[in-house]
Amino acid sequence: LEVAHAAFAHLRATSFRSDLAREARWCAETYGPPHLEVWKVSCQRVVAARAASVGVDVQSLNECFRLLKTATMVFQDLSAAALPEFVINNLECYIQGFVAVLQIGAAPVSGGVSEDSPLEDLQTQVCSTLQMLVGRYKEQIEPYIGHCVKAVWDLLSALSDNERSDPLFVNGTSVISSAACQEWQTSPFEDESALRAICERIVLPNIRLRACDLELLQDCLQEYISRDVEGSDRDTRRWAAIDLVRSLRRYHDKQVSPILTAYAGQVLEQAKTNPQQAALCKHACIHLIISMAGSAAGLATPTKGGIAGEYFSAQV
Repeated sequence: LEVAHAAFAHLRATSFRSDLAREARWCAETYGPPHLEVWKVSCQRVVAARAASVGVDVQSLNECFRLLKTATMVFQDLSAAALPEFVINNLECYIQGFVAVLQIGAAPVSGGVSEDSPLEDLQTQVCSTLQMLVGRYKEQIEPYIGHCVKAVWDLLSALSDNERSDPLFVNGTSVISSAACQEWQTSPFEDESALRAICERIVLPNIRLRACDLELLQDCLQEYISRDVEGSDRDTRRWAAIDLVRSLRRYHDKQVSPILTAYAGQVLEQAKTNPQQAALCKHACIHLIISMAGSAAGLATPTKGGIAGEYFSAQV
């Protein structure tokens, strides 16, 4: 699998090329059957280990996670240029594996940021692959979009705020963002309670500065400002949450904006009652309001600049 991943490196094109699509199709027809067999067996082992509460060989399970991660990378290599017929015919099997991996749940938090977590690495790669499928192959992924979004959403809801989990959170949020900015025959975002849950459990807890952000602010102010101004900190939970809000607003602005506006009001009230946290509260509000720039949803009387204009006029 590792050799195949290296050999297929040139197939990871970001735009369609007929020569790469033709080569990917040939590689999928040749390499696909053994890859699918490895995928099925490995997923079965993971599901069986998840069902068994005792007597699980952790080391063997971690090796299985590493194998599945590399298999997922190879799957993404073969599907990047175009979706080969072999992959389309067996897409349900692969999607079932992706969902099963995500349904294992969040890896236990222990140790530092650099601690190796094969399960979390696998889930991060699965989310990256799902984001590619949702973004590029809407017609093929549509029958499975509800299951995929729910599996990602459940996983993100169970994540801790440990820095080690940041890549998984960013990739998982990207899956939901890619799904939210498209129209589906049966949309996973039609239920207002689902939108409220996404806002309250994914967006709002991750919009604030964390301890690691404050450490950087205090230890190296110039670097913090540079990252914030230049946008080099885009792969963070805060910006992932902001991008998710923007994606949700595309088709669900009237439902999402009032929820977030009400939360911004609550945070401002906290700032008044707790002066020590006032700056952090206003910082969170600014990022939240910026993500709703131009929206007038939730305002009794629309104002120039929408919600963002009213906030900056009144608070900043």
